[in-house]
Amino acid sequence: MKIIFRFLFTIYAMAGIIIATAIVGSSVIVYSFFDKSGFCHIMANTWGKILLKIVRIKVKVIGSDRFDPEKTYIFMGNHQSHFDIPVIMSNLDIQYRWLAKAELFKIPIFGKAMEKVGYVKIDRFNKEAAFSSIDSLQNILNNNISVVIFPEGTRSKSDTIMPFKKGGFVLAMNSRIPVVPVAIYGTMSILPKNHFFINSGRVVIEFMKPIDTKQFNNKEELMDVVRQQITETYNRLKKDYTFCG
Repeated sequence: MKIIFRFLFTIYAMAGIIIATAIVGSSVIVYSFFDKSGFCHIMANTWGKILLKIVRIKVKVIGSDRFDPEKTYIFMGNHQSHFDIPVIMSNLDIQYRWLAKAELFKIPIFGKAMEKVGYVKIDRFNKEAAFSSIDSLQNILNNNISVVIFPEGTRSKSDTIMPFKKGGFVLAMNSRIPVVPVAIYGTMSILPKNHFFINSGRVVIEFMKPIDTKQFNNKEELMDVVRQQITETYNRLKKDYTFCG
């Protein structure tokens, strides 16, 4: 009986996600021809909120008062599920753009909407294209818009923080924009990598204090500190919020 319920809930959730994505994505594509003020980004955030409602995900946010919403940052978070994206989108109330893997931009409607909102795609298998993506992010930061990056580069298959890729830290050192580490706990139990069933559940997201990149001499030092903070915070959340497991 439990497996049947999980199957039916997954079908319901997938249908709701597809419909919401089609409606919001199409609206973003159409509206992007007239809007250059960032309203399309607001619509994208609304999409994230709708998805959390559909899947019945409750999110506890910690530390949203630790950074100034009027300033520009590079947000870096751990990545364990596709639902990390709507969790962040629904709880980061500032102007920002994503660095997302190129495969997402191939999804009908969704990919085109991402492009219209101004998100940047990265080809993880093409080094030259990856550096071009970093240049695009630099232009976004130059326009006083924040950036969100998953430095692991892909979703983790286990309950651990994987090694970080260096691209985001090259961007941070070149721009000297502060980095805000972000720890997300609970999304793996909702939809792990390479799994079919979608579950409702609870998630905790914690924004840490901005790290001044000007105090570091190289990207390796910065990467070690950011990864250490995310790992320590994630492990603490895992201990304090067992209901997310």
